[in-house]
Amino acid sequence: MKKQFYKKIVISSLLCILLISIQYAQSIGRGGTTLTVLDMEYGAQPLGMGGAYVAAVDDVMSVQWNPGALMQIHQQEIGAIYQNLFAGSSFYHAGYAYPWYRHGVAATSISYVTSGNIIGIGLNQESLGSYSAYQAVWTVAFAQSLSLYQVQPWLRDFDIGAALKLINGHIYEYDAVSIGMDAGIRWEPHSLNVQFLKDFVFGLRIKHIIPPFAKYGETREFYPLNTQLGISYRVLYDTLILNADVGINWFRRELPNPRFGVEYFVYDVLKIRAGIKEKNLAFGLGLLIEDFQVDYALVWHNSLTRAENDNLGLMHQITAVYRFGDIIP
Repeated sequence: MKKQFYKKIVISSLLCILLISIQYAQSIGRGGTTLTVLDMEYGAQPLGMGGAYVAAVDDVMSVQWNPGALMQIHQQEIGAIYQNLFAGSSFYHAGYAYPWYRHGVAATSISYVTSGNIIGIGLNQESLGSYSAYQAVWTVAFAQSLSLYQVQPWLRDFDIGAALKLINGHIYEYDAVSIGMDAGIRWEPHSLNVQFLKDFVFGLRIKHIIPPFAKYGETREFYPLNTQLGISYRVLYDTLILNADVGINWFRRELPNPRFGVEYFVYDVLKIRAGIKEKNLAFGLGLLIEDFQVDYALVWHNSLTRAENDNLGLMHQITAVYRFGDIIP
């Protein structure tokens, strides 16, 4: 009985550390589940725009943000993220995308969150040993344009994609494996010949359309269906991009979660970004040097509230993307 009690203490502590760590990274809740690597927001470029990115995404991070937007990739791409979180926790991510000529775009990625080593202490101050927790997700994705098929002209402006996920987690002495799937749609309405729509792009991400489910001992982990709808508007010869997204968590009965972001492209070299999501302000920079791009994001958590005990401070993230190979039209 005493051993089982200590197990519950250790498992609960590890879950709390992962929860607080990723809340520090994104400062949002998701809906009645244990927060994990699947809830991370990937990439300094979207973070710098407050997470308003479902319609604007056009790189290897499409796997996580909108699989349908993979069709915007015309060269092979690799991308990487590293981020220190909270209490020794770390987040790692690497992705690769391959445009398969006119057949579509295939991509894969691997993401990993670890709590680091934690020393367990019992009720009587006795040592319970060293423990750790981690979660990893391997994702494969594929996107196609409906223009490849004999459909109505307006449907040819749609790109669709799906991402299949394999999740493996370890907490204390328990392991869990599950699968899930996301889907995405990107729509750029050229065929409608409506003048005011020509600079708009629309995006839809359906996350956990096949919801993963895992169990660590007596602790259950469930990922509810949620959707994010986005719109992107390009002006000034595509140098200024205005984005707005709204997210809906179908597990919670709450108001939609809006996000707003802006990006300005300076001399084809520098990108300046700003955004807002809930109580958070975000800023970012991007530097393009030929086929290499590095992005930096700064998120000021709860900067729009005066609650001192609710302030998680500043979060930084750096992302690197490299493009190579033949350009596929």
